[in-house]
Amino acid sequence: MKSINAKLLSVIGGLILLAVVFYFLYSNVFPSNTSASGEPESNQVDKSENGLQLIATLSDIELQPNDKLVVDATVKNISGKALSYNGRCGVPIHLSVQAPDNSMYLLSNAENEGCPDIYDPNDIETFQSEEELTKQMTFYPIIKVNNATETDAPAGEYMVTISFRSDEGNALLVDVPIEVSDTNTDIISKQEAVHAAKAHPDVQKWFSENEEIGIEEEEHFLSDNIWAIAFHTKDFSMEDTSPTGKRLVVHVDSKTGDVTHSFTEEFDN
Repeated sequence: MKSINAKLLSVIGGLILLAVVFYFLYSNVFPSNTSASGEPESNQVDKSENGLQLIATLSDIELQPNDKLVVDATVKNISGKALSYNGRCGVPIHLSVQAPDNSMYLLSNAENEGCPDIYDPNDIETFQSEEELTKQMTFYPIIKVNNATETDAPAGEYMVTISFRSDEGNALLVDVPIEVSDTNTDIISKQEAVHAAKAHPDVQKWFSENEEIGIEEEEHFLSDNIWAIAFHTKDFSMEDTSPTGKRLVVHVDSKTGDVTHSFTEEFDN
């Protein structure tokens, strides 16, 4: 009896081994379409708010050099009534991809970036109930250093922003994070630019003179080869007709990291 059980177990073990070998061979000879297709992972967005529904597809959420991100967005009027929108610059579904602090934007294939955003009653279009508006844009892991120079976008997180606003004020806004990696950029990072600015003697002197008041950083940005690094005192305000406090702006060369210029603004308290 023990001999029969041993033989039976041996046969079962052999069958299991053959099944594993067969599965391994089959997987390598006939790989699944999903893993072998090479298609980028897609990300779906579906949000309803203020009488509007947004459905969007992102073709890729992890960009590397030579990749592209295609954003397809559709906004549907589900308010049950006709709305309107300013069609001067085409369908006003606004698409952009930028660093979380808005310091830089990924390059796109947009054709109407220079379209003047002005109001003209003749540009108002009717957005019927249940009507859909669509827009597609393509983005690349590249940024413009100036009007003539482009470079790889620094690696890190970026935000895909999709927004729409009707003439009546019905608004919808969505931010979707994506990742840029393995790029080889020609510019220093924002953090490196801030460090270079703070190390400059004139900046250190301004900090020393105003440290008792307190100093805050502003949102820094990249423009025309320059990192604009800005600080202001805690009592700084531009809300009233009479600004108050002090402000310091430092220009740092985005390639060399050198401080090229700085200027201060002082307003009576």
